[in-house]
Amino acid sequence: MQTSLAGASILAWIIHQKYELSLPLYRQEKEWQTYGLELSRRTIANWMIKVANDWLRPLYDYFAKLIIKEEVLHADETHYQVLNGTDGRDATSQARIWLIQTDKECAPPIVYYHPDLTRARVVAQQLLNGFKGYLHCDGYS
Repeated sequence: MQTSLAGASILAWIIHQKYELSLPLYRQEKEWQTYGLELSRRTIANWMIKVANDWLRPLYDYFAKLIIKEEVLHADETHYQVLNGTDGRDATSQARIWLIQTDKECAPPIVYYHPDLTRARVVAQQLLNGFKGYLHCDGYS
């Protein structure tokens, strides 16, 4: 990160703790305090967002291009509740996580997640644009 005090190893450690060890940011904040460092969970969250946008987004986009070249894909979507959304929708409104997965024979196997506010057909059409193979899904119209 060009404008951050955090180096790559610190960022990797924070992400590892959050996603591999399921350690919430408020607990990470407390851990940093035990080392004598005042590091707010807001700062940690902002670092994670920046890492996702700057370093992980190119990988995400690359995998999106790879999956549509496969012969067989599996797709589904599920709902989740959005709290404090920036789009003005009610906190009880639901959004969708779309999942597209390559066949187990694919090397390397890819599981691609795409968040969206809707389950409209246009989302699937955009995600699968250019795909010419077999799509295994639940058959929702």
